[in-house]
Amino acid sequence: MPNFHQLFQKYEEEERLPDSFYEANFTLIPKSGRKEKKNYKSRFLMKISAKIFIKILANQIQQPIKRITHRDKVGFIPDM
Repeated sequence: MPNFHQLFQKYEEEERLPDSFYEANFTLIPKSGRKEKKNYKSRFLMKISAKIFIKILANQIQQPIKRITHRDKVGFIPDM
């Protein structure tokens, strides 16, 4: 996986991310109790670079969202 600087450059130039960015690992996490299939939780584990990148993009779109969202529809927007 490229470092963050390369990742952002690729995104700016091509407006798309490398395919490896969308990869995730599927795992089963045991709950307490017996080892039956109903006692496991399934989880997709994303790469940390994907999580950070998504968080950065989410922070960047906060102001435009606040400008276009009607004041009656702000129940889940922080500080509104």
